[in-house]
Amino acid sequence: MIKMIESFEKHVQDLKDFEKYLQALKTVLENVSLKEKNEKLLEVLNLARAYCDDAEFFKNKNEILKALELEAYAWGLLDALAILKVLNVPKELQKWFKTEF
Repeated sequence: MIKMIESFEKHVQDLKDFEKYLQALKTVLENVSLKEKNEKLLEVLNLARAYCDDAEFFKNKNEILKALELEAYAWGLLDALAILKVLNVPKELQKWFKTEF
């Protein structure tokens, strides 16, 4: 019984972390922009936005694994744009990225 409770508590914490990162993703996507006009770069940024929207959709359907996968894809695309130095990211949001600005 104790293991079940511990497992449940960990699951609840994982869901809270997921919610935190999904909210951060939405905030980042609302506040970033491309440094240059480029059709392909815009396509990648819009794909990240679409993945975020889809993550929210599946979260609301309680399909958390699908939502988590889509959230991870969106973060990966944003990280790639940041690594390429083509993304304007406000200073206060740079903490969410894996690269230096």
